[in-house]
Amino acid sequence: MVLALARPEVYEVFPKLWAERQNVQEIRLKELGRKAGERLVRQVLGDAVGAETIERLVRQADGNAFYLEELIRAAAEGKATTLPETVLAMVDTRLGRLALEARRVLRAASVFGEVCWEGGVVVLLGGAMSTTVIGVWLAKLVEQEMLAARPDSRFPGQREFTFRHALLREGAYATLTEHDKRVGHRLAGEWLEHHGEGDPMVLAGHFERGREGKKAGVYYLHAAEQASLAGDVSAAEARAHLGLACGGTTEVRASLLGLLCEVSYFDPRKVSAALPFAEEVMRLAKRGSVPWARGAASKIVGALRGGKIDVLLETLQTFREIVPAPDAVNALVLAATTGCLCSTSSGGSRSRTR
Repeated sequence: MVLALARPEVYEVFPKLWAERQNVQEIRLKELGRKAGERLVRQVLGDAVGAETIERLVRQADGNAFYLEELIRAAAEGKATTLPETVLAMVDTRLGRLALEARRVLRAASVFGEVCWEGGVVVLLGGAMSTTVIGVWLAKLVEQEMLAARPDSRFPGQREFTFRHALLREGAYATLTEHDKRVGHRLAGEWLEHHGEGDPMVLAGHFERGREGKKAGVYYLHAAEQASLAGDVSAAEARAHLGLACGGTTEVRASLLGLLCEVSYFDPRKVSAALPFAEEVMRLAKRGSVPWARGAASKIVGALRGGKIDVLLETLQTFREIVPAPDAVNALVLAATTGCLCSTSSGGSRSRTR
C-alpha cells in the first residue's frame, strides 16, 4: 500500500494525478471540529490557558490543523498577538497564485473585516474596475473557496460575502499599504454609515483607522452610551476613553467625560479618579446640560468622600443659577438630591446655614 498526503491544491499542479491509476481511494479529511480544536489547545498549553485565548486560536485556525498547531506554538512562545511566519507564508503562497484582479478585489474586501458586500468593494476600488468585472471576480473567488456567498444580507440589495478563512482575510489585509488602509477604512465607514450600519463600534473603528477622529469620537460616544444603558460599566468606560483619544469636538468630549462621571458615580473605587473628569466637564459643558449635571453629581460624591464639605456646598450653590435643559432634568435632580442628602448627612450648622 502507498499512502500519499497532499493539500487540495495538488490538483492545480497535477490535474491528472490519478487518472491512469486503478484501485485508488481518495479520502478528503474534514476540518478539525471546534471541540477537538479546544482539546488540542488545552493539551499543549495546559488547563491554565484562558477561555479567551482558546476561543481566539480556534477561531483563527478555523478547522485547519496545521494552522492551529502553528498558532499554539506561537502562543506557547509568548507571541500570541502575531501570526506565525509559517502560517503567513502559506497564506501568501495561496494568495500569490491568484490573478492580479482577484488579489485586488480581496484586498478591498479585507478592509471591511471577515464579512464584506459587493457594493462596498466597488466603492473601495474607486473605478479601478467596473462593477460588472468586480461581480465576476467575486464569483470566481467563491468558486476558488476564498470567499463564501451568504444567502441573506444585512443590507437589502447588497450581495454579502464572508472570507472562508479568517487568516485569508488577515493575509490579504496585510498586503495593503498604510495609505490604502487609511483611505479604505474611511470609505468603508462612509459606505456602512450610508447603508444603515447599526453597530456604532464598527463605524467608530473604521473612522478611527481612517483618521476621521471627529466621526470616530461621535460613534464611540454612541457605543459607550449603549453599553452604559445595558449595564456594562467596563465596556462603557473603555469606549469612552477610546472616544476621548480621537480628539473630537468640545461637545463630544464633554459628553464622553460626563459619561465617565456617571459610570463612576456608583463605584466608590472610581469616584476619586473621576474628579478630574468632573472638573473638566463642568468647565466645558453648558450649565444645566446632561454632561454638566453628570459632572456635578460626580464632584459632589467625590467631595463628600474626600471630606471637602466646602466644595460640596459650593457645587450645590451653582444649582441656583442654572436653567435645566429639557433632557437634563433627571440628571440634575439626581445631582441635587445627592448633594442635599450628602450635606444633611455631613451634619453641622454650617451646612444648614448655607
